[in-house]
Amino acid sequence: MKPPVNPAIQAFMDNAIAKFSSEFTDTFFKFIENDRELLKQYLDLLGNNPLSLQDVNRQIPIVLMDRYELTNPNVGDVPATSKLIQTYTPLQ
Repeated sequence: MKPPVNPAIQAFMDNAIAKFSSEFTDTFFKFIENDRELLKQYLDLLGNNPLSLQDVNRQIPIVLMDRYELTNPNVGDVPATSKLIQTYTPLQ
């Protein structure tokens, strides 16, 4: 059984997780960008896949949403800080 969490800590974490989740796609692409092995695998995937760059980059967040049980609130795209994508849709 988990110990109880202080309500102030829970409120802080709810806010922090919501913000992190909304930037998760961009953060994930930056993670790939900064890991040599993952970046090579990503570039190999792009070079050896019949899908376009846009299709590959659209499918990565779908896997993230499934894995981390996030949703797409359809709030529109925002500019990305990762060099691998131009924009992303915030997740919840």
